[in-house]
Amino acid sequence: MSVKDVLQSLVDDNMVDSERVGTSNYYWAFPSKALHARKRKLQDLEKQHDEAKQRKALVQQAVDKAKVGRQDTVRAIKPLYNNTTTL
Repeated sequence: MSVKDVLQSLVDDNMVDSERVGTSNYYWAFPSKALHARKRKLQDLEKQHDEAKQRKALVQQAVDKAKVGRQDTVRAIKPLYNNTTTL
């Protein structure tokens, strides 16, 4: 792999910036840019995590609401099974 290929892959990954000035290409990277990118990614992931927790809570509430007034299937069938075996 040549230096040009490596630089192009870094530019494509937004790890290095480039600018064409006249006939020259200039490449640079600031350490703070990587830090800001990681912070943005962390914020996005935390936001997704919070949204997922909220969705989970809503689904759990819906499940709990659906369970109200219902008998457990095993508890409902067991008395019927016991009555038929005594016949």
